[in-house]
Amino acid sequence: MYDLNDASHLGSHTMNGGTSTPISGSPFTISGGSNTSYTLSGLATNTIYYYTVKATDGSNTSASSNEISVELSSPSITVTPVDPLSFATNTGLTASKTITVSGLHLTSDIVLSVSDENVFSVSPTPLTPTNGTVSETEITITYHPTVSGTHTGTLTISSTGATTVEIALSGTATPLPVVDIV
Repeated sequence: MYDLNDASHLGSHTMNGGTSTPISGSPFTISGGSNTSYTLSGLATNTIYYYTVKATDGSNTSASSNEISVELSSPSITVTPVDPLSFATNTGLTASKTITVSGLHLTSDIVLSVSDENVFSVSPTPLTPTNGTVSETEITITYHPTVSGTHTGTLTISSTGATTVEIALSGTATPLPVVDIV
């Protein structure tokens, strides 16, 4: 009898595509004793895949496991708040605001950019996911006008496969007051 918590005695596992949405190219052989995982690529998001697993030890092969279903979720970005950001300061000074950005099921970095880098900047960027996830991260948007007037821009937050988030930016810069010393 085998210890159910020890897979090192198994010769291989075979993963077969199931009945409803079979996995193209199956069956897949997972070779070697304690190796109990297999990575598939090229699968579509928002699709449910079904599979079964068999274990093999020499000439002995188990029955198929119960059919298991897995749905791959689309990458997503969450931003709070998503309301337009308005700034006001004097020319030559800065004003900053923060938002929070996170992401799930990501396959690439979250990239943050501003449309008018002469008066707006964003930091940090990019945000690199760990195992497809970016934890809630505080992002600083800074308005740094060098000329007086009204300025507009767009903060764009994107990652491959996720819905892009755009936030309108506006700023008003007034001249520094002039003080005459008599």
